[in-house]
Amino acid sequence: MVDDDPQQLVDELAARLRRSVVVNDPGVRLLWASRHFGDEDPVRIRAVLQRDAGPEVAAHVLASGVAEWTSDGVVPARADLGLTARRCVPVRVGGELLAMLLVIDADATLTPEEVELLRRTAERIGGLLEAGAHRRRVARLEEEVGALLGTDPAARVPARRALEAAGAWDGAGSTRVAAVRLGRHDTDVPPLRVLRGASSPAPGVGTAPFVVADGTLALLLWCGPACPSDGAVEAAVSRWVTRLSGAAGAPREWVAGTGPAVPDPADAWRSARLARLAASGAGRPGRPQVLPHHDLGVDAVLLRLDPLDLDETAVPPGLLALREADARTGGHLVETLRTFLDRGGSAPRTAEDLFIHRTSLYYRLDRIAEHVGADLGDGRVRLELHLGLHVLDRLDAFRQSEERQG
Repeated sequence: MVDDDPQQLVDELAARLRRSVVVNDPGVRLLWASRHFGDEDPVRIRAVLQRDAGPEVAAHVLASGVAEWTSDGVVPARADLGLTARRCVPVRVGGELLAMLLVIDADATLTPEEVELLRRTAERIGGLLEAGAHRRRVARLEEEVGALLGTDPAARVPARRALEAAGAWDGAGSTRVAAVRLGRHDTDVPPLRVLRGASSPAPGVGTAPFVVADGTLALLLWCGPACPSDGAVEAAVSRWVTRLSGAAGAPREWVAGTGPAVPDPADAWRSARLARLAASGAGRPGRPQVLPHHDLGVDAVLLRLDPLDLDETAVPPGLLALREADARTGGHLVETLRTFLDRGGSAPRTAEDLFIHRTSLYYRLDRIAEHVGADLGDGRVRLELHLGLHVLDRLDAFRQSEERQG
């Protein structure tokens, strides 16, 4: 039997009792019905055919007091309505009436064991209805989270109120967002659902985030007193991305970025903006698979540019010449230049990072200066070359993305 399908429960119950069974909502509107067993009356036939037993029947059932019952009882027959007696079990969760289970019992021959079976089935249906209601509440709340992180300022105010009303925000703590680029997975399960399953509470995180789709990204939002720190979010997201990358066999596809904490959910879009940018830069040369917002550097500006507006005309010609020479000789001049610029032009730190002698470094720097045709001691030249390297990285990442999609 399928345990998450109320119709299956209704059909199984009817087959065991050899009686017609229905589940109505609190307004006596039909939700699920079994097949007939020769005990059907005019009301039953009309309800199944028209999905509505009619207002007079609904009024009679409710007049029997079903809405206040805490246990099963009998809805009496009404010959003028074409209604035979029914045994009714209210389906309640936490005292709230979610539905009513009715079984035709015209001659009052249901045994105590069969009535107990009705009660157990009603409890199981109640659990399913509550679970479904919970999923719908979560889905609605995630829609609000999507609006909170979106581009429409007017939508953020009601979204924040919805978080407050749902108890997800009580005015304390902070709000933080991470962005995960959804990659392949080795099952037919959609990547977003795979991520939802993976992003359970982790040590130092305390609570699972809201997860909403944003194109090829998923945005993860934490808020309130349990909002984790920068380090805790980075560690948790790194674990999830590593696990998903291993399962997918595509380790560079699942990448992520993390945004800063903000004091109010109304400003969560700021954290989301930086998280998206960081996710765009993650996994590129020299970048980790999970990139924190505070490590974006100049990419916090470059990644905002449309890659279609960038081409090699934005790169210093000398840098292009250097890269061509490096490609022909299989050298390390571009790597040396990048490290030298990343280290602020410090020869000792550059040589240490590259594990080479300073004499070798100075030889390489002289060759680099020859290719680029400029003085590396000039700060403006260094800035131009450094930006050029970042533009080349951006162009390479864009080409790789197009190749994956093509």
